[in-house]
Amino acid sequence: MEQFKRLLHLGLGYRGRVILFKPSTHVFDNEQTIRESLAAVPLITGGSPFVNYRFADSEHEAGIQVSDIVVGVLGKMHSYFTETDAEGVTIDRDALSGAALTNALLLRDLISASHNENIAFQQHLASHYDRDKADRFLRFEDGEYA
Repeated sequence: MEQFKRLLHLGLGYRGRVILFKPSTHVFDNEQTIRESLAAVPLITGGSPFVNYRFADSEHEAGIQVSDIVVGVLGKMHSYFTETDAEGVTIDRDALSGAALTNALLLRDLISASHNENIAFQQHLASHYDRDKADRFLRFEDGEYA
């Protein structure tokens, strides 16, 4: 956990994830800025270089496509919380029914499962005010947005 906090404070972005989840294999979309960032300083472990990532064309990688959708949904959700006051969030949440309510619950459960699997999976910066709005909308069982 401390290593994760240090990486967040250093703002290491993609490099931080690659280092933090060293046993994992990371698949990145073919983006030059990511390539340059990772190539700028080679990764070393035990005195030897290591590479636990690869680049792929998102058109041929379902995982990248799904990731783009999930990140897009989470981004829109956080924008909504930033732009909407707490009372408006409560009103909007209370008005959900049918598929919209089911989707909100599924999103909440996905966030909770990711958090429970590994706290480092979910990284976001939000004010306490916006976190409260996330709790109002998603209604986590423990009452607190991960």
